[in-house]
Parts: sequence; structure tokens; C-alpha cells
Amino acid sequence: MVSTQLQRNWWFYRLLFAIVRPFTKSLQQAAATTIYCATANELTGLTGLYFNNCYICEPSKISQNEKLQQQLWEISQEMVQLLLAKEKQQQTADDKEINTTTNFVY
Repeated sequence: MVSTQLQRNWWFYRLLFAIVRPFTKSLQQAAATTIYCATANELTGLTGLYFNNCYICEPSKISQNEKLQQQLWEISQEMVQLLLAKEKQQQTADDKEINTTTNFVY
């Protein structure tokens, strides 16, 4: 969990974060592994590894289940296709609205 200032205006979140604060990471700590993986010369050419706190770790057993991996891939594809279809539908609606409101008289 990353400690941010998102909770500053809501009493419930301030209370929650006061309780869990000892278990959170700063923004710098949260970004450290990503930055390390993107910039470390010793990782050049390595792929498919799982990192936690800048160390290579063994992925969970469930994440290695090929059937679940395939299901996740298929669900992800469906979600992206639905999103793209929705965006295309919205763009078509926006285009129709523009076409009906831009009738100029010369």
C-alpha cells in the first residue's frame, strides 16, 4: 500500500491510513522497484521475472497456473474489445452531433 495525500479530506480515510500507515510505502519506495527494473544494467535481456522490493522473487503458485493465465488473457481481451467498441460508439455519436450542429449558411 502506498502512502499518498488522497485521504487528507475524508475523515474515514484519515482514520484508516492512521491505522495502516506503519505498513505503507512512501511514493519513492513504491516506485523504487519499477525504476530499478527499468534502469539496472544487470537486468538487461532478462524477461518474465517477478520483482518485489528490488529483488527477484518466486511468483505465487496460482499465478503460474496456465489455465488461469489463459482465462485472464481472454477476459482482458474481452474487456479491451468492449472498451474499444464503446469508444467507437461514442465517437460516432460525437461525429453525428458535430455534423448536425455545424450547418453554416453562406
